[in-house]
Amino acid sequence: MISNIVADTYEKLAELVSTGKEAEAHDFLASRMKQLPEALQADILGIMLAEAVHEEAREMEAVQQVQKEGVATMKALVALKESLEKSGQGQ
Repeated sequence: MISNIVADTYEKLAELVSTGKEAEAHDFLASRMKQLPEALQADILGIMLAEAVHEEAREMEAVQQVQKEGVATMKALVALKESLEKSGQGQ
């Protein structure tokens, strides 16, 4: 019985992933988790946790890049303002 659940879950996940339906595959797997053997559940949860941590790191890198670009833009604005003030055009 357990091997059928594992095999059926694998086949359905493979079908969803191969057709580019990753979000649907994730939802399907979440709905089947409690039916899978505990050791397999632990392995899958470990993989999901690692992916979540990796995604969070990518998001943090993106935020950091935006912040760096924002600082560079602010420095450019300050330099432009100072240049305008020196030339007498700024107020």
